[in-house]
Amino acid sequence: MRIRKIMKVFCLIFVGINLFFLYPLVSEATITFERNYGDSDAYGNQEYGNLVQQTSDEGYIIVGNIYYSDSSSYKRNNVLLIKTDSLGDTLWTRSFGWTGQDEGNSVQQTKDGGYIIVGRTTSFKASLGDVWLIKTDSLGDTLWTKVYGGGYAHTGNSVQQTKDGGYIIIGYTSSLYTQDIWLIKTDSVGDTLWTKVFDRNTTTDYAKSVQQTTDNGYVLVGNSEEDVWLVKTDSLGDSLWTKVYGDSCKEYGNSVQQTFDNGYIIAGTKYPYGAGNNNSKAWLIKTDSAGDTLWTKILGGDSIDNGNSVQETFDKGYIITGGTYSYGAGHMDVWLIKTDINGDTLWTKTFGGLYLDYGKSVQQTKDGGYIITGVTDVYPGITNSNVFLIKTDSLGKIGIEEENQISKIKYQISTYPNPFRQSTLISYKLPIKEKVSIKLYDISGRNIRTLIDEEKTPGSYKIKLSTQKLEMGIYFIKFLSGNYKETKKLTLIK
Repeated sequence: MRIRKIMKVFCLIFVGINLFFLYPLVSEATITFERNYGDSDAYGNQEYGNLVQQTSDEGYIIVGNIYYSDSSSYKRNNVLLIKTDSLGDTLWTRSFGWTGQDEGNSVQQTKDGGYIIVGRTTSFKASLGDVWLIKTDSLGDTLWTKVYGGGYAHTGNSVQQTKDGGYIIIGYTSSLYTQDIWLIKTDSVGDTLWTKVFDRNTTTDYAKSVQQTTDNGYVLVGNSEEDVWLVKTDSLGDSLWTKVYGDSCKEYGNSVQQTFDNGYIIAGTKYPYGAGNNNSKAWLIKTDSAGDTLWTKILGGDSIDNGNSVQETFDKGYIITGGTYSYGAGHMDVWLIKTDINGDTLWTKTFGGLYLDYGKSVQQTKDGGYIITGVTDVYPGITNSNVFLIKTDSLGKIGIEEENQISKIKYQISTYPNPFRQSTLISYKLPIKEKVSIKLYDISGRNIRTLIDEEKTPGSYKIKLSTQKLEMGIYFIKFLSGNYKETKKLTLIK
């Protein structure tokens, strides 16, 4: 009997040791994927993803919009809600709305396992739009809805369940001449407890993001004319302080979160060179608890880039998503940026194909990775978009893309716009370090311009081809890298 007990103890110790050493291998396994949801037909419906959140079952909930292609004379769109499992496979989808223009901008899983959605509706009494709050059960079936507004135009951009079980909503309310930030507090069934309007005596004020803070008040971010506007309130929505960030350029605030030090992190978009949409950059602002600026970071390249969503990460750094023309494969791509606690970039990633892709929302997941939603175009030159869902590991990777780049990243070359008038952008991607040659030929096969002829490291590149000294007509670019060759036709119109 004693020997049997000793052997049993030995076996338990042996199993425990093996589990101890095996556990890190299991815990490091991270699910990654790319998914798109919607019609695959060239002229089908259009679907957009606006916000994603990981749910208690480690799946995901996505809210966005579906624009129906059967509305030839009257545009009709509905709120779209998609529930997936942890692998991104669809469990169910729901749409909400009628014959008007109904949109879903924000979603959160509630304490009862259901979901709260906020957006905008024109299907009810207000032809120009009201704030629309929708409460569902865990299967996405409607429990109740509430409409706030009347009169002119109103929109709800962000919602969060509060500690008392009610909800806080941010958006805007407008009249014929002005537009102001509108903060709405409700009870657990959506009945209004109070509302607040914030106005800097400017023509256009609106807010995109709201969060309940540790003192039971609220912080919200948006815009006042062309500056970022941050507002801190008490628990009753009365303003404690406001801060404006910006200069003579255009700045837009899209996302705010309270940080571990009780300060705030803001993501938005800045136009630092006063050149309209041609030089926008992602803008990251870190403040203290009073809203005073600790530091700012401008992120981007030499083209159009923006920042739509930010979250503080487990390591007290930040994760940002948006869109980028400066980097990536072709048109605008989904852009993921990881920074340290001081906002300095640790790494960036782009996702998407040769057409229009951009990120609207990002959240760190329980396994330390990131979940992103946004939009991906299905066909070139045709307005047909799908909801885009991307799950990465903690370094922004999908699968083993960095371990064997040549097997995961293929040569890609694209041009946009094409046909073109003044200039076109030639984008290409390299899987390995190689010499690259890109030459321009006319229709007779004569080499008229060498655009690049040099060695390049792995990555994504863009070259601007101007029409200077070129006549209207057909041209070809020949791309050569290692053993890979590709020819693209270009059409110059005047």
